[in-house]
Amino acid sequence: MNILVLFKTVPVWERVLERDWEAFSPYGDLSYAGKEINCFDEAALELGLRLRDEYAEQGKEARCFAATAGTPHPSFAQTLFAAGYEDVAVLGAGEFEFASEEVARLLADYAAGGDCGLILAGAAAGMADTGTVPLRVAQKLGRTFITNALELRARGDAVELLCQEPDGLYRRVVRAPLLASVSNSPAVLRAATLRARLAVRDRQARTVWGDKTFDGGTENIIFSRSAGKRVCGLLEFTSVPGLAKTLLEHELSGKASARAAQSRAFCPPNAVVYDTQNILWYAAEPAFGPLRANWHAGKPDYALFADTYTGRALAYRLARETGAFFLTGALFAEDGESLFRRACASNVLARYRPRLPAVLTMEKLPVEAERVSLETADEKPPFWLLEEEKKACANDGLRNKKAVVVCGAGMGSRANCERARELARKLGAGFGLTRAAALNGWGGPGEIVGQSGASISPEICLVLGASGAGAFAAGIENAARVVAVNSDEKALIFRHADAGAVADAPALTEALLAAASCAAR
Repeated sequence: MNILVLFKTVPVWERVLERDWEAFSPYGDLSYAGKEINCFDEAALELGLRLRDEYAEQGKEARCFAATAGTPHPSFAQTLFAAGYEDVAVLGAGEFEFASEEVARLLADYAAGGDCGLILAGAAAGMADTGTVPLRVAQKLGRTFITNALELRARGDAVELLCQEPDGLYRRVVRAPLLASVSNSPAVLRAATLRARLAVRDRQARTVWGDKTFDGGTENIIFSRSAGKRVCGLLEFTSVPGLAKTLLEHELSGKASARAAQSRAFCPPNAVVYDTQNILWYAAEPAFGPLRANWHAGKPDYALFADTYTGRALAYRLARETGAFFLTGALFAEDGESLFRRACASNVLARYRPRLPAVLTMEKLPVEAERVSLETADEKPPFWLLEEEKKACANDGLRNKKAVVVCGAGMGSRANCERARELARKLGAGFGLTRAAALNGWGGPGEIVGQSGASISPEICLVLGASGAGAFAAGIENAARVVAVNSDEKALIFRHADAGAVADAPALTEALLAAASCAAR
């Protein structure tokens, strides 16, 4: 089997200076921050190699190829060659940012010219962070599309995938050809030996369609810093046990004042919400006929969908067929005429003024809009889905608890996170992790809070040892009150908290456990 992995290089977001976020431009000079392969794409690249190795163990031939749109640094191609990729193709010239459709067209045209049984891509890649490129490529190629893959196994002419869905963990066996997007997989691209690196030092990526460029699609987009909407008050304390007592008696008891409840999502005129909750994930195709008929009959200015796989699949196909404006993860601005969405790992907001008609997937759907329920009569699994088994249920405690404790990489170890998990149990709270902490092996992918995991809205959220990256902050922005603990007083997490303490998170966890035990006696 030939395996093609699509990847993208992005700036190292943690190194970007605040001044450049405040005056952000996709084509500004961020070279000082360095570049890296997008984390989701890196996992996809490693999973492709693992699958190739597994086929080899079974005596079957498999080869790995990689492709990217734009011009990465030559060192990335050599890294992939040394890891075991046979070819690295660079499609087009220059940078392709905020150009999801153009990137998808390049990648689909390239993939169509080869014989690849499996295409892998990260769940989200470039600056725009739309996460729609894999979906667009799959629809253009007419391929089966599987989302949220964590692991892959070889199963003859099929592929077995472990997928993390909002309602739980699933094992699926899918007939090739297919395209799978990789989300919170713990896989990390293998480190090549010095001998392997020396063997490929003269190899370079192959340029395809070098005359194809993209001048930028950001003329009508206004960028602004994704700033926290909270004012953090740092707690003063003389000892960690004293701080723990203060937190338990005041901040974590519900006595501290919380933010006012958020207002409802703005509802524009002539908008229709297409309800897809009754459609099974593999039944989007038969649901499109009724959707298309309803849209042509009513011609709404805004066709709105939930920002889920099914919602995105139907929304993108509708936009393709009708030529409508298309945007995912959209929110209406206060003026009711423009839209914004998060970009650059949730570090900036991109504001759009859409042309009508518009097809949108939204994080929060307006309750006042007309609703049309989409259903399908035939729920029989398609021929390409050979097996499906639910392995585990979702972590409902994250979404259904009044309080949630979230651990970041600053907790330092799995053992420290287990102590925080015990604290959550004592408090009757849910427990979650940042993506970095989960990928360190300190918990499961179903416990991730943030842009790539759960968005939570508890009354109280205690954040221990998280740096406050934008992608994580997006997952806690709907919490009524956020209390953050970090040893660095300049940590970004304090921009997203109502109260904070500059303290060692593991030490404070132990003090909170001791104080909670005393209070229970």
